[in-house]
Amino acid sequence: HTPWFTDEQHSGFVQLYAAKLSNLVFITVKGGHHLVPFTKKPEAFNIFKQVIDGENGENTSIFG
Repeated sequence: HTPWFTDEQHSGFVQLYAAKLSNLVFITVKGGHHLVPFTKKPEAFNIFKQVIDGENGENTSIFG
């Protein structure tokens, strides 16, 4: 697992699983519980923004 950060704070871990047809990205949010958008708003926004911006998991703050 690779750590990821929001505003220089450790936010959790990410694991990328690559397959021939598609990729699966598993992201944990440190202290996020089951309602991440409510309990960890900056971290949830960081993930959401990177997905919306079309960042594919390479060379991003979440994915290293």
